Amino acid sequence: MDAVNSAMAGFFDLLWAPFSALPEWVGLLVLGALFGVLALLAMKWTTNAKRVAVFKDRCMGNIIAILLFRDSLAVVFSSLGKTLGWLCGYVGEQFKPMFLMLIPFVLLFAQMQMRLGIRPLDVGAVVEVRAELDVAKADGADVAVELPPGLELRSRIVHQPARGHVAFNVAAKEPGLHVVKFTSGGETVTKSVHVGPADGTPMVAPVRSNDFFDQLLYPGEDSFGGASRFERIAVSSYPVRPLPCFGFDLSFGSEAGLILVFVLLTIAAAFGLKGVFGVTL
Repeated sequence: MDAVNSAMAGFFDLLWAPFSALPEWVGLLVLGALFGVLALLAMKWTTNAKRVAVFKDRCMGNIIAILLFRDSLAVVFSSLGKTLGWLCGYVGEQFKPMFLMLIPFVLLFAQMQMRLGIRPLDVGAVVEVRAELDVAKADGADVAVELPPGLELRSRIVHQPARGHVAFNVAAKEPGLHVVKFTSGGETVTKSVHVGPADGTPMVAPVRSNDFFDQLLYPGEDSFGGASRFERIAVSSYPVRPLPCFGFDLSFGSEAGLILVFVLLTIAAAFGLKGVFGVTL
């Protein structure tokens, strides 16, 4: 997964380069439109336009029958059952391009989320850092933590050997990219902490992990490797990055805001360009 994330990071850097000097919403708009075009091409290559048209026509025909013969329970229930059946066929036909686009969408959006969805910590912010170890290899009781000058310890370091957890709070004292070191049984690993204003769209990494889904969703740092005692290190409470656009914040103050806007842009582009590509939705 590390190799895939590294390749995607390089690809996204090239993709984002033309928009690096522009407001972030411009790049988001263009990428949403491009992904909409890719979705249309996937539909064109994987769906049967005639079958889609038949499913839509049969659904509409049965809906009309329900409206016209609503006084007849037999017709209503029969037409309703047929409508659901044709609708399932329509959804099944559309599922093929959705499945095809799912992997590139997740990979692309993970890169986008690390750059546009969250931003570095504010100077003065206090956050929790939590390390999780493989209890079959180590219990975490001997983990030593070394903080860089830009971070200040604000709590005692709590060890939970039964769970393999180590947790503590730090205050962000200086802007910059800070590296926290963790040592256990002769093994030393690091975790980055981004603080303060940053030029452009740096890759902020809330999580470093060996878990596949963590690596998929948080591609900012490499995994620890299968032989490592460490499984996951996370920094809590990275703030949402605002996406100003004509007085509105497209992030809506939530990490989910970015994905919502991107999906809506993709859908709008797909519907707007379906005639150009000869695709039946």
